[in-house]
Amino acid sequence: AQAAGLDLRTVEDELRGEFEAERGTERDRDEGLEALATYAVRDHVATRYDPDYDGEIPEVREFDPDCGSELGGDVDELSVDPANFESEGALAAALADALLEQSSFETLATREAGAEAVAVHVTPEDTVAVAYVVC
Repeated sequence: AQAAGLDLRTVEDELRGEFEAERGTERDRDEGLEALATYAVRDHVATRYDPDYDGEIPEVREFDPDCGSELGGDVDELSVDPANFESEGALAAALADALLEQSSFETLATREAGAEAVAVHVTPEDTVAVAYVVC
C-alpha cells in the first residue's frame, strides 16, 4: 500500500529498524505476528472510522505466531500526516520518536523478545495508525 507517494511496507521495515536501533538487538520476522499486526491495525481503523464495522480480532492462536516468550502488543493512532514527509525513512523516524515516548511502546520495543511485527495504516483523516506486536 502507498500513501502520499510513500510505500507503507518500506515504512514498516524502517520502523522495525528504528526499534532495533533503540534496543541494540535484532528480532526475527514472524508471518503469524505480521498477520496479527495487520489485522489489529485494520481493526483499529475500521472500528474508529466505519460505523457499520462489527468485526473482532480472532483468537491469537489462529494467527499461529511462533512465540518463544509472552505475546505483547499495542495499537496507536498518531497525528502524523504522511504527506509531510519526503521519504519512508523520515516518516518511520517520526513515528518511532512519537511511539517511543509512550511507555507501552517503549517497553515492547526494548523488552526481551525473539520476534516482532509492525503494521502501518493511513486513516481517512490522514493520520497514521501503527500496530506493534512482539513475542
